[in-house]
Amino acid sequence: MSCDHECTHLSKLDPMPSEAELTLLRKGKRKRKLPEMSDGFVGEHSKLGRFSITACGMETICEWQTPGQEMRRECLSDLNVKKELESSRLAFGWLIASMFQLDGLHNVDAIPDPVEAMKAAAFFSKHKENWQHWALVPAGHMLLS
Repeated sequence: MSCDHECTHLSKLDPMPSEAELTLLRKGKRKRKLPEMSDGFVGEHSKLGRFSITACGMETICEWQTPGQEMRRECLSDLNVKKELESSRLAFGWLIASMFQLDGLHNVDAIPDPVEAMKAAAFFSKHKENWQHWALVPAGHMLLS
């Protein structure tokens, strides 16, 4: 997903909220469908971390690692509904959202036509916002069907 060179865009990424900020950020969030994800969806950036989403029988497995942390592995269904995994969902979802945001910044900078750049920005922004929403809302707040 994201490139791995020394990137000047990293300082422009939305910072992951603290646990204390979650209450305020959750106000008014409506239920939504899960973000788009498919078997084999992966991303990696040396400064942000790496993630993968893999189908395993009837379950979807989410794995991720951020710099300086151990690799995490959780079932998507557990991340969606278990209150004790809210901080894990925040970390996983924010990582993916950050990679979409970073890819968007890179793509917009590479497109000279402003109209085409805005179209590209809209694509990445939509995915970033969907993943941030999923990361922020409380357990059980997503529409699962």
